[in-house]
Amino acid sequence: MLSAKPQAYTLDVNITGIIENGTVYVQLFEEGQKFKVNSRECLENKVRLNEGEKGSVRFEGLEAGTYAIMVYHDQNNNGILETNFIGMPQEGVGTSNNVKGIPSFKKCQFRIKSSMSMEIELVYF
Repeated sequence: MLSAKPQAYTLDVNITGIIENGTVYVQLFEEGQKFKVNSRECLENKVRLNEGEKGSVRFEGLEAGTYAIMVYHDQNNNGILETNFIGMPQEGVGTSNNVKGIPSFKKCQFRIKSSMSMEIELVYF
């Protein structure tokens, strides 16, 4: 008996709004994963960008489903998002659906049912 393999899709994430040199981390979460920056549960890609550049990362082999993205600009290249004493980001951040305010998986979710691309703009507080 043959079993069908799930269709594999590609997601291209284009990042805009970078204000200085650094590494941009793009974290892709599946439904049910803890939606938290610096998570090690998610798929992660990164790209090194210079001020004013646009960049993109690609995720391949994705199955159809519900996902959400968090992006952060690691300006000091220490591998984590710097926050202040109340948890506000001190480096650039962005999410799928370009959600403003406190992001949640529900606000940031999107459905993959074919290969696709999206643009995420970094915001600096």
